[in-house]
Amino acid sequence: MAIRLNNNSIFIHIPKTGGQWVAHVLRLMGLYSNKEKQSHLNVKKVKEYLKEDVRFFGFIRHPLEWFKSSWSQHRDDPGVRERNLTCISRGNLWTAEHSGRQFADFMQGDLNVALEKMIDKYPGFISWLFNEYTEGLDYVGRFEYLRIDLEDILKNLGFKLTIKQIDIIENEKPSNVHGAKHTEKFSQRLIDKLFETESCIEKYNYSYIPRGLV
Repeated sequence: MAIRLNNNSIFIHIPKTGGQWVAHVLRLMGLYSNKEKQSHLNVKKVKEYLKEDVRFFGFIRHPLEWFKSSWSQHRDDPGVRERNLTCISRGNLWTAEHSGRQFADFMQGDLNVALEKMIDKYPGFISWLFNEYTEGLDYVGRFEYLRIDLEDILKNLGFKLTIKQIDIIENEKPSNVHGAKHTEKFSQRLIDKLFETESCIEKYNYSYIPRGLV
């Protein structure tokens, strides 16, 4: 989704990077102006119908955590596959081009089987996705520092945050955390294989392995 804030800046939701929480918090803070009709738009798509100059921001996430969250969503929500397939014809970046039907299909399997299929079928997919969404962003935050980065970005965008608004950022709990109940681990062999194929590992200094994933 693309959310216009009431100072005319726009939040670009990169899939599986905490965007639902960010949108919820922005609404609670009273900064939410409107949500664009199409989901998961990138800067290029938004600029196709924008006449004025605006600033954009979004968030990225460690590729391993990103993949497990996506895989978990497919496991937890049987309807997500059908919704994703429906979006293909609408030009939704989340399911178009590099993903499509095969991506939705193999996400139904074992964690490591799914990861290897993604690497073999779509090498560099996560980096491609991040590049498609971060191109044109004025600020790129990290899921790992979601609360801190959101506050800093809003201040850089010119918002004079009140104590109440800062309290919302610091204390509002995530409403839906995909993967929280799944204890599956990645194999070291596949982690090494993923790190070799994803340029975002080096670009965003994600060469470490998050706790609990191996």
